[in-house]
Amino acid sequence: MKKLKIFSNKNEIGKLIFDKKFEYSYNDNPSTLLSITMPNRPLSYVSDSIPPIFEMNLPEGALKEKIKNHFGKIEPVNDVRLLEIIGPYVLGRIKAGSASDMQETQIKLNELLEPKEGYFESIMEKFAIRSGISGVQPKLLVDIKDARTLKLEHYIVKSWTDEYPELALNEYFCMSACKKAGLSTPNFYLSNDRKMFIMKRFDFEENGDYLGFEDMCVLLGKNTDEKYNASYEDVAKAFKNITGSKKDMHQFFKALIMNHLLRNGDGHLKNYGVVYKKYPEINDIQMAPIYDVVSTAVYLPKDVPALKMSGSKIWWKLKTYEKFGVNTCKLTKKEIIAIVEECEKAVLSTIVDALNYKEKHPECENFINVLIGTWLTSLHTNENHYKAIANEANQPLSSQKYLI
Repeated sequence: MKKLKIFSNKNEIGKLIFDKKFEYSYNDNPSTLLSITMPNRPLSYVSDSIPPIFEMNLPEGALKEKIKNHFGKIEPVNDVRLLEIIGPYVLGRIKAGSASDMQETQIKLNELLEPKEGYFESIMEKFAIRSGISGVQPKLLVDIKDARTLKLEHYIVKSWTDEYPELALNEYFCMSACKKAGLSTPNFYLSNDRKMFIMKRFDFEENGDYLGFEDMCVLLGKNTDEKYNASYEDVAKAFKNITGSKKDMHQFFKALIMNHLLRNGDGHLKNYGVVYKKYPEINDIQMAPIYDVVSTAVYLPKDVPALKMSGSKIWWKLKTYEKFGVNTCKLTKKEIIAIVEECEKAVLSTIVDALNYKEKHPECENFINVLIGTWLTSLHTNENHYKAIANEANQPLSSQKYLI
């Protein structure tokens, strides 16, 4: 039997017991919250699988393999053992184990922006066991000392492998386009050698506490391996039920349009969520900033969206988005047209940035050409738009030149 103490911002709120089944029970404090989906009550929560709120920050991919390899010779590492190992070190509101075990991982921001050869691999080896973060892409959570402010900031640092060349640059341009479109995004950077994408966490507060953050897997009661098993209608309904915000519907619809234009086929349930401040009177609950946006079609030309819409997974026509926007997001056709235009202008502006970047970094020419070609095939614009943006960039640009 495994028994773990559960903490919220260093305050013990309950315990998780595993003995064939998972059982979570709150302490005798009605003002604490584990999850929106698991409100405080005297009765325990019992389930056959690990509750999604605990699985949300469990590592996947390279980081999970690093931890399994570290402990695998001693004992098998399943999700329960993984939670036991990294639970105290998760940089988020909810921790498992003993919060006093946490040790800060300090590095300097300029070391990331101007790294030496093999730098990411070295910090991966050093800090992997103390980095609780979900996802498949090689990444770590670290505290960064900002020499300008002398503050400790929490960042996510991601690298890429030869399987997905220039993935950090890909994400940098995609996130830049999202920011230009008016979507809320965390602060982000690209290292000078293009090997690392660095993003500031959006759930960390200045007083050292964490905001509540829950992704759509948690909110829809699904485990991580079900992150592709839902629809965008399900996500929209969850936002409406939880935040009830017209602004969030506007932002969510805009995020979908950007995923379409950027050909991001990995906008799954773990890439949408909500943030909030206090319990039991949760206030300011809202859609979380946009993160983890990449053009997956650059590597997988036949890639499709991560979730269903109108019962299918295809790159939908504008009419389908309009129907979704009106019927599901309760937007007007005028609002939808304005969103699409704003998003397309953001993508075209980012194409200019990519062209200018290519001039300074000719070694990226092939990748950037493919990236631009991928985006141009998704736009609803015509050749005149390409000519206009070409004039702005002072470079030749046509829809045919960059087609995959």
